[in-house]
Amino acid sequence: GVAAQRAEEIVMGMQDAYAAGEISVQPDVESFRLVLRAWSQAAHKGEEEYAPHRALRLLQWMANLFESGQNDLLQPDADCFDIVLSAWVKSNHENAPRKTEEIIMFMDRLYTNGNELAKPTRMHFNKVLAAWSKSNHHGIAGPKRAEDILNHIIVRANDDPHLSPNIATYSAVAAAWAKSGHDDCGRKAEGILKLVEQRFRGHFE
Repeated sequence: GVAAQRAEEIVMGMQDAYAAGEISVQPDVESFRLVLRAWSQAAHKGEEEYAPHRALRLLQWMANLFESGQNDLLQPDADCFDIVLSAWVKSNHENAPRKTEEIIMFMDRLYTNGNELAKPTRMHFNKVLAAWSKSNHHGIAGPKRAEDILNHIIVRANDDPHLSPNIATYSAVAAAWAKSGHDDCGRKAEGILKLVEQRFRGHFE
């Protein structure tokens, strides 16, 4: 986390200097992306308990600077969100699944307000499902929530075929049921896998 902390201090200093009139040091998306990656790597390595929180906070600050007109080079793109989602998915935080959902809603808000670079994709939704499938903290509520999200994706895919669930989408929901230890988990997981077989039958023949 030391490297990420130092990198964040540098971009914060650059933004402060830019705000004070030093145009030549205006930080851009790539500057912030490097810091987001540093925090995400710290989360993956378990170096810093609050690394995912720091990554999300930086992303939110970045978006606020852009939306408020304080820095027109900081329009967050889908990759920035992907980096922060990955930080949460790889963490062992109890609230990781909920945080990934908040990030998707954040993306939706920005996209609805005109930032086409922030449009959520199937990959982003799959990471939310991955967070639920990894979680040990929510009992039966976890796989049920994963199913709700799957159904939400299917509905949205009616208007945007690029969101159509793929094998990874269904597998994450099946894994959430399998990991729950619920009495009915085997039947539920098997039901999800049958959906996969039906949906992708042409690919397997």
